[in-house]
Amino acid sequence: MHCPIEKKIEILHCPEPDDVDKNIQRQFWTINGELMYLCTHTRPDLSYALNQLTSVAHRPHALHLAQAHHLLRYVVTTKHYKMKFHRSKNLQLRGYNFMDASNFEMQGYADSSYADCKATARSSAGHVYFLGPNQACVEAIAKKLPDVGNSSTENEYITLSRCASSGYYIKQFVDELGLFDKPVRFMIYEDNSATLNALKKNVATSKYRHLRARWHYLRDMVNEKTVEVHKIHTDDQVADIFSKPLYGVKLQKFTAQMLGHLPRDHEDGELVNMDHQPEMEPYVPVVEIKSSYAKILKQMLLPGD
Repeated sequence: MHCPIEKKIEILHCPEPDDVDKNIQRQFWTINGELMYLCTHTRPDLSYALNQLTSVAHRPHALHLAQAHHLLRYVVTTKHYKMKFHRSKNLQLRGYNFMDASNFEMQGYADSSYADCKATARSSAGHVYFLGPNQACVEAIAKKLPDVGNSSTENEYITLSRCASSGYYIKQFVDELGLFDKPVRFMIYEDNSATLNALKKNVATSKYRHLRARWHYLRDMVNEKTVEVHKIHTDDQVADIFSKPLYGVKLQKFTAQMLGHLPRDHEDGELVNMDHQPEMEPYVPVVEIKSSYAKILKQMLLPGD
């Protein structure tokens, strides 16, 4: 089975040399530069592997170069993979229907790992956007998160927020085309239930209030009905290809969906409703009183003679 990253090999775990071989470095940089051009334009399924390779570009080892050659072999054996965009006679935006009936939808998928970079403890994350149910993706980004998250839920929340910000630029572009009478809305699929619960909580009392200063504009976009956030099963999470090495059926499925060869026929899960605030558990302090103090406290509380 062909795959971008060789099985049982972690690129970031390969040792960095004390003295960099200039010949290896030159070959490594050349391969990475060519693959970055290919990944950016027509092969988004290479994003995760290329992100891992470019992380060690400053001090490449011979093992890193071997993994770059492995990625090249994957590209050669899958050179028939091409992005497919299908012409549609009509347009429809989810929630509005200003033209004749059609199948136009703007959907995003976001996913993140947890501290997979052993050197920096940062997490690999990515998102992908589609402008139609059976179209190839129009944006695919795989990067390491700028912040070190304290939990997988926090990493997923940051990734979801970055995905919403990126989708907003696409929304503005579609709005400026003037195809619709009202502003465009879009949806994002997330497979982490704890992240969706954190989005609904009152940040003044929840443990996620430290994210408010930078990442909570996602809540405003949900409140303003600019974006819808839906729960999705992890087996249908296309962005999973950006957070970890995938092999076999999942790799083939998500690659085909990103390139427009396979429809995304999953059901929309639970919609995040910001009006529904889950009840926060009240804080009840627990005070332990030693038995030797109990008698003294009892005498203090009893009325005097």
